[in-house]
Amino acid sequence: MFRISRMIALALVVVSCSSNDPVSPQPTGDQPKTGSTFSFERFSTDPTTGEPISSTKLRYTATITQTGLTFLGKTNVSKMRTEGIGEVTDAYIYYDPNGDFSVAALYNNVPSGWVTWPVASHTKTENVIADTTYSVGGISISNKATATTIYVGTETMVIGGKDVTVVKMVQTLESVVTSSGVSQTISLSQDGYFAPTIGFFAKTFNDGQLNPVSGEKMEGVLSVLVAYDLK
Repeated sequence: MFRISRMIALALVVVSCSSNDPVSPQPTGDQPKTGSTFSFERFSTDPTTGEPISSTKLRYTATITQTGLTFLGKTNVSKMRTEGIGEVTDAYIYYDPNGDFSVAALYNNVPSGWVTWPVASHTKTENVIADTTYSVGGISISNKATATTIYVGTETMVIGGKDVTVVKMVQTLESVVTSSGVSQTISLSQDGYFAPTIGFFAKTFNDGQLNPVSGEKMEGVLSVLVAYDLK
């Protein structure tokens, strides 16, 4: 459950970094520039009502630290650093010329595969996040994680006192872990609300999942953009 939850932060572990390390910056297009910041408030949500639990509020900020990179087969990639939730995490983001948005998260400095949100194309996307085999105590374990994302529609949100049009999408994350011929599947879904005029998510929400032991529904997670500064 922990591994798949990390993917919701925008993806998870897979391939080795080796030759996929970013190379020299290239000219960037019309997208948030280096130094742009996005400040969020994150809450756990009540398992029954889905409402945010005020006592769980945390604030974190995502900052564009580099632009114009070449990474995992794409050019004009930006690097983003998130701080303020007990750890510092990096991810790579890509603004497709067709208006879609892709993310490759890092886990222990290892990048996931690209996960594409169909912001403008409105076409369902299916991406392999991880497809690995490793050994624990001499036992071979394989893990394949995928993300399927669909377009839902547009809505209006108020951000910084202004009405902003956002694109709602729903992403389903599935991880299949196989060991000694026995497979276990874990699935999670999250809603993403992307603001094209801002260039980032205005809100994300993943509903609480069922506890595999007790069967009870657990708390979900809600993140809301409360301020931003575009450079």
